[in-house]
Amino acid sequence: MKIRIRKIVTGMVALVTCIVGVMLAAIVSSLEAPPSKQVATIAKAQNNPTQAAVRTLPPQETNGVKDQDCQACQPDKYCRLCEYMSSIEIVRHDEESEINPRAFKNLSRHPIFVDLDLSESIENQIILLRGTIPEREFKLEQQFETSLAISDEGPHLDLVDWKHYRSEWREIKKLENNKFLTLKLTEADASRFPHVTMQEIYQEVLKEGGNRWANLVRAAKTINDYPIGISVSKISLRIKVREGERWRVLKRLEFTIPMGC
Repeated sequence: MKIRIRKIVTGMVALVTCIVGVMLAAIVSSLEAPPSKQVATIAKAQNNPTQAAVRTLPPQETNGVKDQDCQACQPDKYCRLCEYMSSIEIVRHDEESEINPRAFKNLSRHPIFVDLDLSESIENQIILLRGTIPEREFKLEQQFETSLAISDEGPHLDLVDWKHYRSEWREIKKLENNKFLTLKLTEADASRFPHVTMQEIYQEVLKEGGNRWANLVRAAKTINDYPIGISVSKISLRIKVREGERWRVLKRLEFTIPMGC
């Protein structure tokens, strides 16, 4: 009886050893498989929701632009702008206002931030969408924001992290070949600001600049009196593409406007 049990146990051990050997051979074989077979295996796993798989995509090249920035945001709906255009360019149009030409090829989902120089203005300038798909329809919208600044002849304290007037989005004029002309703001636009009391202004200036700047504000009776000033501190643009009956935002550009003189 003991001999019979020993034979059964020996047989089971041999069977388990055989199964483990087959599994190890399969694992080694999959690791040594060529890249094409590995990609096919991963793709098959992606189609099965019960299996987890991670796929690293190679850089895509569309319209001559390598979309490196798009790789990290694959599921994001604002990604892959390179499928719509190759670059976003700024071209001078206004003879009275300067703007340094710029070309942006960062076509990820993230906004583009531009700090303008004192001599520059983004108003009444051309935005060019280069390398666009002919079948797609685009439009641009513009928004501006104002902030308060406290002047002391030359130096000034900008309250850019406080209250603002923020306009509605307004569609800008489309020229030929996906060129767009930005809006030129009026003096009335630049002087808009939400209602605040002089005490609120004083407290904010005291917090941001200390007693020296707060004492300057005491001389003003209203928000329109020196040394208080209202000016445009930011202009934003957003690029939209038509998809059926709706417009989808593809990209935002935000231009910081220098305040003071």
